[in-house]
Amino acid sequence: MRSLLLLVAVLSLAPDAFARSRSVGHRTLPWHAPQCTEVSELGWFRFVDAGGEVRKGVDPVLVWREPVLTTEALELGAGPNVLWVTTSDGAIRQSMDAGCTWSVKATVPEILADLFEPRILARHAEHVYVYTVPHISSFAPVDSYLQSDQAMLIRLSYNAVATFPFPEHVLDLAVDPTNSLRLLAVGFTGALYDSSDGGASWQQRATGSFGPLNTARIDPSNLNRIAVAPRSGGLRLTTNGGGTISEPPAQLATTIVSDIFFSPADPNVIWTDGYDQVKHDSGLQRSNDGGRTFVLELTNATAVYVTGGIFAAHPRDANTYAIPVMNAPGLLVVDRGVQTKFGYDQVKKVLWSPSGTLYYLVQVITSR
Repeated sequence: MRSLLLLVAVLSLAPDAFARSRSVGHRTLPWHAPQCTEVSELGWFRFVDAGGEVRKGVDPVLVWREPVLTTEALELGAGPNVLWVTTSDGAIRQSMDAGCTWSVKATVPEILADLFEPRILARHAEHVYVYTVPHISSFAPVDSYLQSDQAMLIRLSYNAVATFPFPEHVLDLAVDPTNSLRLLAVGFTGALYDSSDGGASWQQRATGSFGPLNTARIDPSNLNRIAVAPRSGGLRLTTNGGGTISEPPAQLATTIVSDIFFSPADPNVIWTDGYDQVKHDSGLQRSNDGGRTFVLELTNATAVYVTGGIFAAHPRDANTYAIPVMNAPGLLVVDRGVQTKFGYDQVKKVLWSPSGTLYYLVQVITSR
């Protein structure tokens, strides 16, 4: 059997969503609704207006291939209406008009083509970073990750492309809000690494006291705040860049945490996605006190299953987020406890615009 991989991106526009703006540093960046009625360049990028009408792009060139793990990603850029995307052919593309038109800024198939889960860091216009994250399985031997191919970082600097090796497989990467060349990485072994030259060289900041890990997250608004999930279970948190590590919260003692999410709206709010080995159930846990305690917020009973690492916290409201329904087609948006399902099939990526509008990056797989 061969599979046709087709991506569809959907933009849901609230009527007044683009009247608001966000602040980056000391600049105010307006975000406007796309002015086009048809998307060019990328046929899989589509958006929906407030009335639910879908406006779509030119039909894409269909490429047949063996089934692979998809590599497409979508992220906001530093400027107004800027979006960045990667595609499975290894291209890095940019839109400067909220997704109406796209241009190829770089092509790095030797790193991006057919690899798992790329991520984009486009916080600064002068340096954009792209890297891939290994698919971590709690059942796979540790040596399979330690001995696998070296992980690489792509740095795009005004159309100039440079690639650098990571010290090891990286589970999360963050860029300093005030310095586009300062990076912090968390490795699979639990070690922390610093770079002051945009990834050209790395220095180990802390050893992996609780590694190897299932996952890790750096708070993008505070690089000293890092949460890691050991393969043995539970969650550990540092607020001083690895100097000290918190005791694991009792509520997650028997949970294998598969992902961690910080709220950009409230530093006290953290979510974890995991499987409780005692209750034999998956769920979304929430902390309102910076990770000291957690409460179960969503379980399989609400058809969430697990997030699969696809979760979007609202940029302005810590009580609003989007999460895909993994055991049935759809997207679940939770707004202050009210759950609304959308019928978008196989959500790959959820992205809020700065004004609180959702972008849905959807993977549609057709088999023959």
